[in-house]
Amino acid sequence: MPESPKLARNPSVLVVDDDAAARLMAVEALRQNGFDVTEAEDGAQALEIFRQSAPDMVLLDVLMLEIDGFEACAAIRGMDTGRHVPVLMMTGLDDGESINRAYEIGATDFITKPINYSILTHRVRYMYRAAQTAADLRDSERRLARILHECR
Repeated sequence: MPESPKLARNPSVLVVDDDAAARLMAVEALRQNGFDVTEAEDGAQALEIFRQSAPDMVLLDVLMLEIDGFEACAAIRGMDTGRHVPVLMMTGLDDGESINRAYEIGATDFITKPINYSILTHRVRYMYRAAQTAADLRDSERRLARILHECR
């Protein structure tokens, strides 16, 4: 069976954080582990990049000016290309309300700062594999539905 185009290349990740040092650390850890990384320093820039490049995953800081991570996550989920993209929220907030809000708006996972970047890369890789498995399942369900429709 031929390898799918998504698996034939490095997974792409959009890292969004208004803290340049935190963004640099995440970007370097991901690049060193085989991810193609694009950066954004705020939610507005992140949404524009997401519309243009449709990355495989998004790492999104919560606290940013103008468009915060909650709003950006909700906007990504509202796009056709963003419905199933894994979104990892990164923040210094670890209160229950923030965590619940992140999941309610569609975050895939939530990690608090300071971040252990070696663990981050494992979590991102796991999120990517899970998203690929879910995409394969959706494709199989569509094929099965089409076959069943043709048999009627």
